[in-house]
Amino acid sequence: MKLLGVGTAAMCASALTGCASSDDVTWTAIYDESLGLLAAGPNEDVIMGNAWMFRDNGTVQLQFAAGSIPVPAVESARIQGNDLRVTMASSEGPATMDLCLHQFILTPPQGVDTGAVESVTLVVNGEEYPAERAENLIIQTSP
Repeated sequence: MKLLGVGTAAMCASALTGCASSDDVTWTAIYDESLGLLAAGPNEDVIMGNAWMFRDNGTVQLQFAAGSIPVPAVESARIQGNDLRVTMASSEGPATMDLCLHQFILTPPQGVDTGAVESVTLVVNGEEYPAERAENLIIQTSP
């Protein structure tokens, strides 16, 4: 199994807001540790880092690479153009130095099409960390 590094560690969250048509529309984010890790390529190589993908049921799976403690909150998430920008709340206090892949299912509000999202950017303490789209990480292998 190959591991794909695709992002800098970012913070995970239990709630997420965003919009596809206005800044007042709320997306829901549900932490779901039962989800498999995001994978790409013909061998289903695990993506080690921040990544996202559309699910068949109209939701978005979002994977955050972050320490296991603390689990900070999302300050805000807004659509800017076609980019879902997720701003994480600052966290004070002790934190673990381990790296965990946290899985979330993001559900848009009724009537909002996830197809408007073309990219996801995490903003942590003013720094921007793009989350890779899993479908774009397919590794080309020689026949």
